[in-house]
Amino acid sequence: QELPPVDQNMQYDFNFQQTNFLTRPVNVLPGDILQVICTYNTTGVNNVTVGGLSTYDEMCLSFPVYYPRIELGVCLSVYDWNNYIPFAQSNLAPADFQALGTLLQTGSNLYSGIKSIFGTLAWTQQQQRDFQAAGMNGNFSAFCSARNGSSLRKKDPAIVVKCAYSAPNTCQTLASRGAMTLPAMGSFLMTIFSIIVNFF
Repeated sequence: QELPPVDQNMQYDFNFQQTNFLTRPVNVLPGDILQVICTYNTTGVNNVTVGGLSTYDEMCLSFPVYYPRIELGVCLSVYDWNNYIPFAQSNLAPADFQALGTLLQTGSNLYSGIKSIFGTLAWTQQQQRDFQAAGMNGNFSAFCSARNGSSLRKKDPAIVVKCAYSAPNTCQTLASRGAMTLPAMGSFLMTIFSIIVNFF
């Protein structure tokens, strides 16, 4: 079961980053999974954008403050590139697909090679959706390290939400409380306006 978001920022701006304080603590129980989801918009960029720590790259970071302290130091995750093989085979030219296979095997100049190979695509909206779905629905690798430096690496399956969280409809909630919706407010104001005009 997916629970309500711990926090969300729909107007995030890289130039105005801030710390968000929760109004109430959130209990994280054994077996719970914390998922950080970032939505990027690189439609104004003319080249392929990859993940990285540069301001010209995209990144998805979260620094939660928690208690009690545990010996976990940091966790990083990355999508398994095998998730994208079917997409690449269907959309890349044969030579580019072969070059991608060689690149993934050697691992040398990975990011620059990926930018070059996938930069050959025109990237239709359907291709964007298919590429995103390949990552979201596939496996990923997690790299976790403890405070003492010991590391743990494992490959996790895709997160399957059997009962997705559905956000309440704010407009319906306000209406059920007797709040006036915009059309009703407009009618209300027009009625007042008509009364004033007729009065004078």
